[in-house]
Amino acid sequence: MNVWKETSEYYTVKTDFTKGDIEFIESELDISIPKNYLNILQDQNGGLLVYDSLKVDFKNSWADDHLPFNNLYGISKESTVNDTKNTLSEWGITGKNLLIGGDGTYIYFLNFDYVDTAPAVCYLDISTGDSKEVAESFDELVSNLYVQDDFETFDFDGVTNLRTDTSFHDLVTSKNQEEVISGFIHWIGVNGPTKEVIEEMTRQLNNSSDPSMTMFLAEQLTQFIVNEEKPTYLEPKGVILIFESKNDDNLQVYIEMIKDSIN
Repeated sequence: MNVWKETSEYYTVKTDFTKGDIEFIESELDISIPKNYLNILQDQNGGLLVYDSLKVDFKNSWADDHLPFNNLYGISKESTVNDTKNTLSEWGITGKNLLIGGDGTYIYFLNFDYVDTAPAVCYLDISTGDSKEVAESFDELVSNLYVQDDFETFDFDGVTNLRTDTSFHDLVTSKNQEEVISGFIHWIGVNGPTKEVIEEMTRQLNNSSDPSMTMFLAEQLTQFIVNEEKPTYLEPKGVILIFESKNDDNLQVYIEMIKDSIN
């Protein structure tokens, strides 16, 4: 079963993981990573998926019956451990966990608190602080992924530039926060972290006075930087200066993550 979107390397770790990497991660996080998850990552160590949505049976800030899900993180010895510990602890998520995917507002992780060998999949919505189980296992997660027809109302294949695509420009500059977040997530899902979208994100972060929007933009920019495919035109020290200028203690975890990635 091929789950990878062939046209994108976004979220892909260039180097393959080794048995030693897995043993290190499992020891540091006190977990046992599911074999089926590792099997998928052996085909490609992270990246965008051919799917964009996850079926759920509860209403959430995104929709009544699904959540956005279009990527799996690649495994990298140090960053997998650090990202899992830093990101989840910032939002009060404790226990034995492993980050596996997410974009900005929605973060997905395996939770090993109840069954070490068959962890449940949970999500965290950083716009509301909600966290909930979305699948009883990784296998169930994969079986519930699909392509949401509503996305076809946007001409994703025709999008080449944020400034020339009216639909996405209207979304990311909307006064409605949900539309802005949706626009960024969908646009990035098509072309990855291009220079245009990063410029728009940094502009909005500079001007943002809304805590949830600030956290969404900060988390997204941080992921761009710490990812092994980080854009060459995104200057880490400049992003740190923006974060520090916000005088928001909640951004400290992202500042540390960026510093760790460039040291």
